[in-house]
Amino acid sequence: MCRMFLVSTVLAVSVGTGCGDESDKQAPPSTPAPASSSDHVKSPVPDAEQAPAELQARAEKLKAIPWSELSKLEVGEEAIVLIQGQTKNVGAVYGTGPYTADSFPPAAVVHAGLLKDGEWGLIRFKIIKYDGDHGGSEQNGINASKWGKYHRSYTVEIVADE
Repeated sequence: MCRMFLVSTVLAVSVGTGCGDESDKQAPPSTPAPASSSDHVKSPVPDAEQAPAELQARAEKLKAIPWSELSKLEVGEEAIVLIQGQTKNVGAVYGTGPYTADSFPPAAVVHAGLLKDGEWGLIRFKIIKYDGDHGGSEQNGINASKWGKYHRSYTVEIVADE
């Protein structure tokens, strides 16, 4: 028997015997398949397919990337991300703005006050070199830890409507 467990918003873990065989090829019951391809807007950001269609369309127009790709950006680069704020089962957040580059983006945008838990939005991430200490604080249900200097950090800002 194969069981799927949702570990985070983008990772599922299979546990048990027979995982990956033909009996496991169907979607989990809580994930309904779209009626047809014309009824479903394909998100340019794989982990954001549950976002409202109008945000997905804006994300595609603005060439948004998945937040999991932020680690590939170099200092001085920036990217727009279609992201959902998250306060439960979150990874670590370091700093109060700027945030260290290894901070969990869905929690950092909530900590910064840009999105609420479960809310979708388009956020601009700017990768910077920050030589100061990253202070810690608790804001908006997220406890960000303090950290010293870090080789890469990011700032966040909401992408305004056009």
